[in-house]
Amino acid sequence: MRSSTVASVLVLMFSPIALAQSTVSVIWNSDYDTSSTGMNTTTCATVLDQSYPTFGAVPTFPYLAGASFVTDSNTTGCGTCWSLVSDVGRTTVVVINGAADGFVITEEAANDLTGHHQFLWYNVQANATQLDASVCGL
Repeated sequence: MRSSTVASVLVLMFSPIALAQSTVSVIWNSDYDTSSTGMNTTTCATVLDQSYPTFGAVPTFPYLAGASFVTDSNTTGCGTCWSLVSDVGRTTVVVINGAADGFVITEEAANDLTGHHQFLWYNVQANATQLDASVCGL
């Protein structure tokens, strides 16, 4: 019994900290693919612009996203780190903007999430898990 408790503690110690989880719709487009685009073009500009003036300044670039839970510049979702897992792949992104529904991610993140078939799957269902910001280098 004691060895299983130790094993459980070790697994928890070396696993990313999951803060919230849900199933979401994920689409991709090229809105966040250009590293020189200014953060001041996003809903999260007031929260992120000082630390990350361009998309390329975010440690996870090009793994960026818009998310439907970001509704204004004071949303606590700005700058959060998320793991997205589909039936065929996974990716980790930083939320920098709002979205109409679910998540909108970059082409490279979509490649990872769809097993490099993002052109075949415009809309993917994925499990979204919020991670500790440190997982994304924030």
